[in-house]
Amino acid sequence: MNNNNNSPYETGELEMDFEKIQQEKVKFLEEQNEKIKVLKQSYNKVFNTKEGISILSNLHDKFSEQPSYAFGYNINDTCYIEGQKSVIRYIEKLLSV
Repeated sequence: MNNNNNSPYETGELEMDFEKIQQEKVKFLEEQNEKIKVLKQSYNKVFNTKEGISILSNLHDKFSEQPSYAFGYNINDTCYIEGQKSVIRYIEKLLSV
């Protein structure tokens, strides 16, 4: 930081910090994109086989097709079922892209 009476804005320090933050953000996003790419490849390797397709179909039928709410369910039951559905949607989303 500067030691005189000038503000960080006047000395350009804030602009330098902003540029550094932007560069770090871009680097982070590139790293995340690479991780997602590798993860998608792994999911495809597992689920794009005869056995993987069968298992995913079974998981979809078991967990995605059930109603989230039925008479007698409480909020915890509904949240639990929605959690199961979200896992299946996540797998299907990774496979579809």
